[in-house]
Amino acid sequence: MAIRRAVVAVLAVLALGAAAWLPPRVAYTQGPVGQWTAWPFLQNLENQDAQCLVSFYREDATTPDPVFTVSVTVPANGSRFIPVYSYDQLGVFSGSMVVSCDRRVVAVTNVVNQGGAGSSYTGFEAGATEWAVPSVHANDWGWFTEISVQNAGSSPVMAYIAFRASVRGQDYSPPPVTIQPGSVHRFDTSKFANQLDNIPGIDGFVGSAVVTSTGPVAVVVREWKTGEEAMTIAYNAIPAGEGGTEVFFPSQHNNNYGWHAWNYVFNSLNTPVDVQVQFTNKPAVTRQIPARGSLLIDTLTYLGNEDYIGALTVKCISCPAGTRPLSGISNEVQIDPRFGRGALSYNAFYTGTTSVFFPSQHNKNYGWNAFNFIQNLSSFDANVRVEWVADPASPSPAPPPFNVTIPANGQLQLHTYIHLGTQDFIGSLRVTSLNGARIVGICNENNERVPNLDATISYNGISQ
Repeated sequence: MAIRRAVVAVLAVLALGAAAWLPPRVAYTQGPVGQWTAWPFLQNLENQDAQCLVSFYREDATTPDPVFTVSVTVPANGSRFIPVYSYDQLGVFSGSMVVSCDRRVVAVTNVVNQGGAGSSYTGFEAGATEWAVPSVHANDWGWFTEISVQNAGSSPVMAYIAFRASVRGQDYSPPPVTIQPGSVHRFDTSKFANQLDNIPGIDGFVGSAVVTSTGPVAVVVREWKTGEEAMTIAYNAIPAGEGGTEVFFPSQHNNNYGWHAWNYVFNSLNTPVDVQVQFTNKPAVTRQIPARGSLLIDTLTYLGNEDYIGALTVKCISCPAGTRPLSGISNEVQIDPRFGRGALSYNAFYTGTTSVFFPSQHNKNYGWNAFNFIQNLSSFDANVRVEWVADPASPSPAPPPFNVTIPANGQLQLHTYIHLGTQDFIGSLRVTSLNGARIVGICNENNERVPNLDATISYNGISQ
């Protein structure tokens, strides 16, 4: 059986199987507003147990050697939490992780600080030599961006980054860096704020970035807000060639309990493109995306004060045949203080699939609950099977699997508190289309115990 590698880049790794605070012995990544603990979940997609080696690498390591490697077993079709905080060999740690298995295993990492604020992203199964970063900020109402680049190959690589202003600020390219195999380097815009934001009368930088390298790398982005809000979000950068001519954002809110969406669509071509922007049940408008730059589509601008819940589709109307230049991410932020604090981010979708996996699922687990949103992209009803799988450490079993229908172009909400009630649950979720309908999905997890903190995370469902 061939060995498969899951590159769990950056920030460290988290999956909320224990507490949302720091245990006595901690492996963490230093970040805004104190210390951050990382917890990863591994999901086995095959019918046999997976034997895995998990290796940890320090940030900006000078040698290719891991700090520590541990062997774990991931049950067939099940999930496994990796207790990073319990490994004495790591001590105080900031770095990255590589998982090598004899079966196909995917990963999700949740990162939470000592106050409960958190973010989430999915691991990678391979690297690439060019990545789009659609949303980048520096000193923008207190928001900054940290772009973590992990070497996904077996030799040292040179990594380059080019920041491109779209809303305000100016372009900037810092010197390249050398990254050892497995290790990670972080490009932190707070360190480049003077170069990105030095135009008189224009405060802050809002734009995008492109990461290129001499070998395969994996890229994850974290955006964080300074000040008392202590908000943070994370999303996966988009490798070259992964985009499409249509971009789908299944979850859009405006003025809904204080939530609003800021969407960024990136154009990878060297020429501008025209796109059609349409929120569900709203008139379409035409906009232009600059060459190798981003278009900001925020609900406040497009929907005003309307209380809105829906979706967004961005369609290219001038892309050359055979190209797939559009990619995107959505940032949703709770900006009304009456409803507390919250921020989350997810990657846009470009096509559907018939199987969606959510490796990190919780219900009443130290206050954490999962809210899953499944969208049917097909023009006919989707017949789907819903199956939660309990982690070996779960205090309660999974509910029985069931079948349900999602209307054509409609949405299904799968919230753990509805299907598990008051049971304390840790595990994963699998949603399978039984009749060929194309589906996509997003998981939002929220900690009900800390409503005054940014205790919300979001990640994309993983397709098979």
